[in-house]
Amino acid sequence: MNFWPPEWCVSFKNQLQPRFPMNLVRMAQLPPDARIVVFTGQPRPHEAAAGKWPAKWYKNTTSR
Repeated sequence: MNFWPPEWCVSFKNQLQPRFPMNLVRMAQLPPDARIVVFTGQPRPHEAAAGKWPAKWYKNTTSR
């Protein structure tokens, strides 16, 4: 059963956030086809919007 096309749903942490060390200089980019951003765990949507990631330093992939 498919509710939405796969390209509509993207994971913030796994697909949008650049991998280390690029996350130090590049922000997350939303693909043009994306309609739904999935947040699993941290950061939560309001934290990502504020540019915060309340996790231990070694779990934080946004060390900017």
